[in-house]
Amino acid sequence: MVKKDTEIISKKLDAIIAILMNQTKIQEENSKEKIIRLIKLGFENSEIADILGTSYSAVGKERSLLKKRVNNG
Repeated sequence: MVKKDTEIISKKLDAIIAILMNQTKIQEENSKEKIIRLIKLGFENSEIADILGTSYSAVGKERSLLKKRVNNG
């Protein structure tokens, strides 16, 4: 029962984050910028994909590119 409750709460929080991501200055960011922002906030790929309504692979690609940029200076 606790796991189900946690999943429900998680989905509701994802919805709240999605709403907030579409507000103010963040609304003007493109998907890539939003993905990078959420990665830096510590979200996992699946969470980001759910929040932004994009694919897991698109998020994974941006995470990979971000790691390359960080490692290359």
